[in-house]
Amino acid sequence: MIKKLFVFLICLMISNNAIASSTSSSSEITTVSPVTIIVNPNLSNKYQPGECGNQTVTCNNLIDAMESFMKVATLIPGIPNKEYSMYQQLNLLLTDGIYQFESNSISLFNMNVTMATLTANSNSVIFSGGDSSLTSPLFSISNGNVVDSGLTPSYIQISGIQFQINQTLLNVNTVSSFTDFKISNCQFLNYNNQLASMFTINQGAAIAQLPLENSAIYFTNSTFKSLSTGYSTPLMSFKNTIVKLNTINVSNGLVGNFINATYCTVNVDNGNFNAISTSTGLFSGFDSSISIFMNTFIGNSAVSSNAGGSIINMVSDKINRYYFDLLFSTFVNNSAAGNGGIVSAVNTVQTASETQISYIVNSTFTGSSSYSSFGGVAYLINTPVSIDSSTFGNSTSNIDGSIFYFTNSNLIVTNSTFIYGNLPSPSILKLNRGGVVDTTINYAFYTSGSNITFQSTNMYRVSIDCINSVVIVNTVDPGIVGPNDVQCSSCLLTVGINQAPYCNLPQTSSSSTTSSSSTSSPSTSSTSSTTSPSTASTTSTTSPSTASTTSTTSPSTASTTSTTSPSTASPSTSSTSLTSSTSSTTKTASSSSSLSSTSGTGTSSSSSNSGGGHISLVVASSSSTSTTSSTSSTSSEFQNSTFGLFVIISIIISLTI
Repeated sequence: MIKKLFVFLICLMISNNAIASSTSSSSEITTVSPVTIIVNPNLSNKYQPGECGNQTVTCNNLIDAMESFMKVATLIPGIPNKEYSMYQQLNLLLTDGIYQFESNSISLFNMNVTMATLTANSNSVIFSGGDSSLTSPLFSISNGNVVDSGLTPSYIQISGIQFQINQTLLNVNTVSSFTDFKISNCQFLNYNNQLASMFTINQGAAIAQLPLENSAIYFTNSTFKSLSTGYSTPLMSFKNTIVKLNTINVSNGLVGNFINATYCTVNVDNGNFNAISTSTGLFSGFDSSISIFMNTFIGNSAVSSNAGGSIINMVSDKINRYYFDLLFSTFVNNSAAGNGGIVSAVNTVQTASETQISYIVNSTFTGSSSYSSFGGVAYLINTPVSIDSSTFGNSTSNIDGSIFYFTNSNLIVTNSTFIYGNLPSPSILKLNRGGVVDTTINYAFYTSGSNITFQSTNMYRVSIDCINSVVIVNTVDPGIVGPNDVQCSSCLLTVGINQAPYCNLPQTSSSSTTSSSSTSSPSTSSTSSTTSPSTASTTSTTSPSTASTTSTTSPSTASTTSTTSPSTASPSTSSTSLTSSTSSTTKTASSSSSLSSTSGTGTSSSSSNSGGGHISLVVASSSSTSTTSSTSSTSSEFQNSTFGLFVIISIIISLTI
């Protein structure tokens, strides 16, 4: 018996030692200390390669600093069950001075780097130089000519630095690996390169190669001024990237676009954009969603007659996914040569099944212009829009739609004001004659194959050119002089609350009610073209808060603490309930879809939006250490289960002796 007890105790001691050894080994891997290297470009220190960076012998440039780091760097494994690894954190502290482009161009691939000024709040760390005839970058994140495996993430943070360079600042070219790039309190001045963008991400990869949004870039509290890339080159070009701008100031530039985005999610918060001349708009997107929140745009222009939208120009070839938002923002004297003075949004899938709604909430538009084409404020093709608590004044277009131009793009307007257009007629409504556009009158609203509902809206000298559409104007005093002021062409028009329609669609047979989400077009939907006036009037006056049953949160709930819907938010209450978020804010969220990217794991995931609501975007910032809660939890479970197994084995061995 004593012998059995002795054997049991020996086995138990062995198990404890094994577990302790495993825990100790894991701890050693995940607690590697960061490395700090000081760089001073003002000295010409003498040192052996890889032997600089302390306070006594600072590195002369970033190339030498990276060489010193790689001499001591350690690869740290990622979270259990994730095979990726990266180097421990490197802190680069930069002494005040001029850093020449050529001697500070480095690779940051598979790195976890923070770059900041040695002196707190300094404005004197300046990167300068670069050749405007070259396209090689200052900072590159690329595995060279070898396709990355997806196991090599990169996390970069840069703060407090001024860049006055004429060559690409950042180029990311990865296929599978996640890149997280954060920039704060920086200045970007006098960039001049007609061949290359200042920032590029994933431009070398084919769309089919890339997972959805495998990179993220953030700009916070930064300034862009005096920019020149010519009309053929965007300042920033991103593909499959999460883009977030918060509290930035942009002024005086001539660029192709400020941002050109393909398969991206772009959020712009609390910014000022003044006097930027572009070819096809500040934000140009293909199959991308663009949200503007609490920004001011003054005197910006898009000069290309082939594509309009001085602020947003977006094209999509998919339905029920992409959208634009203009939320709590101000637009003054912005213009485009092409269609849409502020926004041009075209879905090339010409169907009436688009249910992804774009929102304009608590925004003001003054002096918007499409000076050569359609849509003084917006040109919309198969793009449903909800407008709430917004004001439109003195917008113009060269042809039709001095405010809005719609084709298969349904509109719901609540609590808003329209003041004048480029209209000679004092009547609130004047419809087209026999479908023929009167070139002497540019109608405020041009609508074809669409449903439009105005609720609690003030309209002064606003007219509508209506073709094969349904128009509901629910105002107590619509201001119509008489039936002679209204002429119809395949349109259903109802003016005033509980009033009989002024004119009807041709009645062919009884039909079902119009879709409550107002996404069916009369020109393409048999149910809309045969709807009786009384039924259409009832269903088309649904407020935005109930019009789409799939959308559970409106754009005015950009703050996670606000639950106000667009139709019920008055200007006075909405502005106080909505707050700006500079971190992981869920904007215009929907229960029907979620898009997330977690930089801690280097992965991104998405689900297609089935309609109504918007994509939920949550981005987690990177950690400077490799130990995570999931690691500790997994380790604890492993220890418990392993200890129990050793106890059982010990008992069995002791009993069999």
